[in-house]
Amino acid sequence: MDLIARFRRKFTFLAIISCGYMFTSITQVLANSPSPDLLDTIKQNGLVRIGVSPDLPGMSRRIAGKPGFEGAEASLALLIGSKLIGDAKKVELIGVDSPERLALLQKGKIDLVIAQLTITAERQKLVDFSVPYVIAHEALLLPVNSKVYKLSDLIGKHISVANGSASEQRYKRAWPGIYQRNTNLESGGIELLRRGEVAAWANDNTNIMGMLSVAKDRNRFRLLDVAACFPAKPFGIAIRKGSPGLLAALNAALTEEQSKGSLKELFSPLSLPAVKGSSANEACR
Repeated sequence: MDLIARFRRKFTFLAIISCGYMFTSITQVLANSPSPDLLDTIKQNGLVRIGVSPDLPGMSRRIAGKPGFEGAEASLALLIGSKLIGDAKKVELIGVDSPERLALLQKGKIDLVIAQLTITAERQKLVDFSVPYVIAHEALLLPVNSKVYKLSDLIGKHISVANGSASEQRYKRAWPGIYQRNTNLESGGIELLRRGEVAAWANDNTNIMGMLSVAKDRNRFRLLDVAACFPAKPFGIAIRKGSPGLLAALNAALTEEQSKGSLKELFSPLSLPAVKGSSANEACR
């Protein structure tokens, strides 16, 4: 082989190695580069997508016969979204069921979730939470003639809980003798109770009070406050991990609204009267 041919082969080999090295270096740089903060992406796209409940009166539900949602969380979503992007018309509310809330968030189908997500240690491993916008508590809805007056009365019976909810996990851990019937829709709990398929509907006081506010048969039911039996349930706005700018903007907006009293105005109608004294613990036996 002559000198020129050998030189050409050597040059080609070195070029291939160089190109491979350059490709590897670029890939490593891209992999190590931080992703853009979701707040910047939202502003660039001119749209913020917020997951809200589709079927919870008082909190968030679709408006019958019209586009859009109504309720305290739906109003909060529009308020927070407009603060982020500067225009309420650029805020898109999307109905999300309890089991799919975090999955849709992590897949990037929605940007925020404002849908009764209790801040828990398990969920904080998956997503980032804002400061709480309301503190909810556990409650039970029972038939008006029910003989259940404390949690132990439910042992061996079924309660309805929403799939993926904090209530589902709490009763599994603390009261394994109470059986569960799971529903994807929050409203499915009261429907099972209406049909006599469960002894009680377990949910947050906000959700139960909202559902009762529109129930034409509310006289068929009574409430059992079990707030003293479980930790409080702080609801936070959830976002995908890795966007400190967005998280800071959410916290600033919520802190401002808290100081103005608007959060209390939105959610206080959905609170249960406080149970005080020794009677507060009677339901926990």
